[in-house]
Amino acid sequence: MTDINRAPDDVTESASGQPHLDLANLPEIARWMAEIMASGIVGNMAYDVLKNIRSRYGARRVDDLKRRVLDELRRVKRKPGVSDADLQLRVDRLFADHDSP
Repeated sequence: MTDINRAPDDVTESASGQPHLDLANLPEIARWMAEIMASGIVGNMAYDVLKNIRSRYGARRVDDLKRRVLDELRRVKRKPGVSDADLQLRVDRLFADHDSP
C-alpha cells in the first residue's frame, strides 16, 4: 500500500517513475497520478501526461483515465476526514485545468 506521508524526496522519486504512456499502462498511469495528487504536489508532469494521452488516444481515453485516477485516489487517500465528494472535486479540478486553454 502506498504511504501518503512521504518525504519530499520520495515524491520526486514517484514523479520520476512515470509509467510509459501506453494504453496497456492506463492502470499504472492512474495509480501514479493518484499518488502525485495525494502528495499534494501536482506539477507539469501530470498535465503533460493528460495532454499526451489526449493527443495520442483521444478524449474517451482521458475520460477513462479520469475514472481510474478517482478510483486509485480513493484507495491511496483513504482517510476519515476526506470525503468521496472532496476526492471527486480534486480529480475534476485536475482534469478541468488540463482542458483549459
